[in-house]
Amino acid sequence: MRPELVRPEPGLPPSLAIGHTGDRRPNAISLFREGKIKVSVRVLVVEDDDDLARLLTIRLRNADFTVERAADGESGVRLTREFDPEFVLMDWMMPIKSGIEAVEEIRADPSIRQPYIALLSAKSAPDDIERAQQAGIDEYIAKPVSARMLIDRVSSIVETRRRLVSQLFGEPRELLSA
Repeated sequence: MRPELVRPEPGLPPSLAIGHTGDRRPNAISLFREGKIKVSVRVLVVEDDDDLARLLTIRLRNADFTVERAADGESGVRLTREFDPEFVLMDWMMPIKSGIEAVEEIRADPSIRQPYIALLSAKSAPDDIERAQQAGIDEYIAKPVSARMLIDRVSSIVETRRRLVSQLFGEPRELLSA
């Protein structure tokens, strides 16, 4: 006789069940609530400067983020669809498609679950910042910037967003969408 899966709370997908009624193992929701499991945050780094992209990727992975990289705006849009990041670090000036064009495409696509997008740029004139905000960025970060500051910023924003989601819906979005 096959034991039944433990069902997650009502309204959540069965894929969240990780135990059996016969062995009394908790499901993923209860483990998360008890702080016994962590949900890795997905971050997409879209940067054409290979050295900076590599540095950010290594630092973010060392801080327990799941990271993907893209070297241009077109690849950034594609990976946003495929990788479904919570946070995107997007350079402005890149080949093929600029960061601004990529942000506009991401924001206009209703099939994309909208990530937090921080635009990195050496441009710092008020008109440039206004243009970036009109495109739909959440934050403008002027270059040069330290990798440590960026990691701290990503961590802070993701934690704030997760707390809000948890307060509104009861669980972080990864568990809801699994």
